Amino acid sequence: MMKFEWRTIKAIARKDLRLALQNKNILVPTILVPAIILVIIPAIMVSVPRWASLDEMSYDDIEPFIRMITAAGLNIDMSDYVEAWIIGSASYMFAPMFLIIPLMTSSILASDSFVGERERHTMEGLLYTPVSTRDLFIGKVLSAFVPALIIEAVSFVAYAVVVNAAGYYAMQRIFFPPTFWWVLLLWLGPGVSLSGIGITVMISSKTQTFVEAQQWSGILVLPIVLVMVGQLAGVFVLGTGIVFLIGAIFWAVGIAATLYGAKTFHRSELISQV
Repeated sequence: MMKFEWRTIKAIARKDLRLALQNKNILVPTILVPAIILVIIPAIMVSVPRWASLDEMSYDDIEPFIRMITAAGLNIDMSDYVEAWIIGSASYMFAPMFLIIPLMTSSILASDSFVGERERHTMEGLLYTPVSTRDLFIGKVLSAFVPALIIEAVSFVAYAVVVNAAGYYAMQRIFFPPTFWWVLLLWLGPGVSLSGIGITVMISSKTQTFVEAQQWSGILVLPIVLVMVGQLAGVFVLGTGIVFLIGAIFWAVGIAATLYGAKTFHRSELISQV
């Protein structure tokens, strides 16, 4: 059995990551989008009771929301509307939006994996190096997967600090994260990243420009949208079991896409496109 040349694989991944950090088209959205989705918007949402007088709302107004989030296993005092809003918005409403971060990061980096080489006119030199096709493909995958996990972890810490700080005036305690968020962080998030990478790398190897690859990979956000719609429609709630199940689906798709991409990846096709 042919062994993986991990030294070569890591060298390819490091090179891709270094070039990605020098590209504003990659660096700006990977910083700006998490800041908006997981810092600015959550801080506003959690602070709503300060000026909206939610404690004066009737139970009928907020009952559907409370029942949905308590069904997810969140420990909430159903008689305290302010607590219900803060915990519900921080722990429940933003869970699907959090998944956009690893998906977006991995798809952006994966889109640049081959198209970026072509646009920088470095593809030909890379393809003629004495590196196995399999190692080259795995190096490209790792160059997107590892940074996506790091950005996901940093975003999680930032989000936890923001929502706990914004809601402390009413909660008087650290209330985030609940149990299912750890499953989301450690299981579902990486699965989302891998599935996005596996599909995007294949797209990137077939397209001519970074923008074109990004446009095609944009369809990958549809499963996240379906999760958000499913929650809003009351079809399901993101408890620990649901998160684990959805994560298993994403992991299966990610592994299958990555294996298929490695199997069908041919240097000759890329050389002909240079």
